[in-house]
Amino acid sequence: MRYYRQYRNLYFHAPKELLARIRAMTRAATAIDVTTLSVGNVRLDTAACTLVGPEGEEHLADREFQLMELFMRNAGTRMPTDRLMLEVWGEDAPEGANVVWVYLSYLRKS
Repeated sequence: MRYYRQYRNLYFHAPKELLARIRAMTRAATAIDVTTLSVGNVRLDTAACTLVGPEGEEHLADREFQLMELFMRNAGTRMPTDRLMLEVWGEDAPEGANVVWVYLSYLRKS
């Protein structure tokens, strides 16, 4: 009887604690990292505006970052130049469509 009284708390509370720990571990394992986008072997850190690939890490300028984020969020989707202009530069953009190609060349060099 003495052992029963001594270890009964372990018997009754251990399963609850075990379940609580399992829930906490699955919550942590299924948490979504919203600051990083990944496509293939390329990662974009949206908090730091940094592109990480097999050849290293590169900090992107504002428009380069916006273009890369748009491409990575729509991976595998064809996007015409006018959509890129609208999404990144907006409707009132004073630049012509050639600016998209200039920034694409910057991204290719990154």
